[in-house]
Amino acid sequence: MRVVDMVRFLITRGLTPVARQGHFSRTRWRWLIIVALEALLGADLLISLVGCTSFGSVTPPPPPAMYLALGDSITFGYNPLLDPNNASNFVGFPNAVAQTLGLSLTNAACPGATSGYFASLYGADWDCLPYRSQYPLHVSYTTSQLDFAVAFLRAHPTTRLISIAIGYNDLVRSESLCGDNTLCVAYDLPMLLTTLSNNLDAIYSALRVQARYSGKIVALTYYSLNYQDATQTGFIQAVNQVETQRAQRWDVAIADGFGAFQRASAPYNGDACAAGLLIRPSPASCDLHTSAQGHARLAHTLLAVVRAQANGTIIASSGRLRSGVHAARRRPAHMFE
Repeated sequence: MRVVDMVRFLITRGLTPVARQGHFSRTRWRWLIIVALEALLGADLLISLVGCTSFGSVTPPPPPAMYLALGDSITFGYNPLLDPNNASNFVGFPNAVAQTLGLSLTNAACPGATSGYFASLYGADWDCLPYRSQYPLHVSYTTSQLDFAVAFLRAHPTTRLISIAIGYNDLVRSESLCGDNTLCVAYDLPMLLTTLSNNLDAIYSALRVQARYSGKIVALTYYSLNYQDATQTGFIQAVNQVETQRAQRWDVAIADGFGAFQRASAPYNGDACAAGLLIRPSPASCDLHTSAQGHARLAHTLLAVVRAQANGTIIASSGRLRSGVHAARRRPAHMFE
């Protein structure tokens, strides 16, 4: 008989026949054996040998509280200057939010996703399918992002927060199809907004009803690249308005990314590039994607909403805090309990 088997035999059986002949009970024999073995083998090895005996089992640690980040390249943390073959190169606002709140992050975002392709693989796409076909995402899945989210929530009941940013690429797709002709985009805008509204209803319905998720969902509104560009800014505001309207129906809070970038860009005549909020591929130009400084702004904005909700603060439709901001600033991770 092996030493390990002998140890387990002696502990679980307690040398029953011998114990009955003496003055020691079975339990006392077992404890004497353990004391002797601990002296010979050491406590750590002994625990590994008898961890699941009649003396009781070790209680497993509770599952971690989760944060599910959904959306497009903004949530993904995409940066055109980094190697897309390694998804861990891309760090965005969800990382800062998860670290601050002490949550375990699952980032399911896909660069180039539209609201339609988010909801269904048969929906109109912009660039998510080509991207995920060639490069890895932060998490791997073959379904739509929405189907992944529903399955994730069912499998992880400890999810405490969902953030979502989707809809900007609906506008980008329209601009591309129109050849950046603003009259064409304006003509297409009412249909685009109706489709976006329907897709958001389908998304939130799946999260709330199918997945039976009743926790916190925060939708992040989109920023303008240049707030002095009235046309482009107007298109973005129209998308954000639909986002806000659908969010209110499904008990989803709004984090005002539009306002956060607008305030930070104000000293630079509304130019988000000059304010350092966007990635600079060259000294003379900016990409539309968010820089590290921009992600920090978005994380701060989202955290303010989460903390204010935990503190009982009412969130205005614009995403600004009405009261209790100072009291909510440093709420710890147990706000989700």
